Amino acid sequence: MRIAEGGFWPLAYKNGYNGPAMLYLTALALKLAPAVATPRFVALLVSSLTVPVTYGAGRALGGRAAGTVAALLLALQGTPHEKASTPGEIDEILAARTDRTCVIVSDAHHKAMRLGARLAPVEGHAIGAGDDGDGYALYRWTP
Repeated sequence: MRIAEGGFWPLAYKNGYNGPAMLYLTALALKLAPAVATPRFVALLVSSLTVPVTYGAGRALGGRAAGTVAALLLALQGTPHEKASTPGEIDEILAARTDRTCVIVSDAHHKAMRLGARLAPVEGHAIGAGDDGDGYALYRWTP
């Protein structure tokens, strides 16, 4: 509120390492629409816009598939998910599932998985091999 009233001009957020952009944007919104819900709306709007921005950055750096994977990872970060580190762990997770799902799997893990042959690749959603010689792809799993 003090920013919106013109009495406070911070150069950083109180933690010292986040910039003040969100503070100033929220203050501007409060100036235009002084309501209790305004800061929540600003946060919702900004966080929603990060998904297409992340897609654009990923697409510019690594192509359409990289943009899609980056945007999905950001958009689904609060979504329940399971992380596995080995092909055997991925096999266990998939074997226990009774519903359809999608998985992102490295090329090396896909080849080493017992259930790898049952994964259906999602067309156009793969990232080619990088410096380490390993790529990633999005697959559909149907039990």
